Amino acid sequence: MTRKLIGLAPTLCLGAALATVPAEANVEGGRQVTADTVDGYSTDVYTPWFHVGWARVDFSGDGDTDVDCYVDNIVFNVIIASDERPTDDCVMSWYVTSPGRFRIRIKNLGAVYNNYQMLIR
Repeated sequence: MTRKLIGLAPTLCLGAALATVPAEANVEGGRQVTADTVDGYSTDVYTPWFHVGWARVDFSGDGDTDVDCYVDNIVFNVIIASDERPTDDCVMSWYVTSPGRFRIRIKNLGAVYNNYQMLIR
């Protein structure tokens, strides 16, 4: 499932992350912000297009469950970045050597839903 990314929300909880976002973003169309819910024991998937250069994902959940985050190279089907710390806050960065789509997976390890906000740049 590919989710629609929404424009920058003025009341985003990722305030510290947004304050450090460079003017240029590596993701197609510029930095993208989304607010959504991942159901218990479920995975949300995003597939944005990235240009060559540094890319980063900042994810912040509501604190109710543990969430793990992954970035996969779709062509080679390998994980190139991950954050499996026992929290629902994830930060992943990687260098894109070849432009293309990358799969971002948000995996909820808990039994209840988790409301989150995510910044892709």
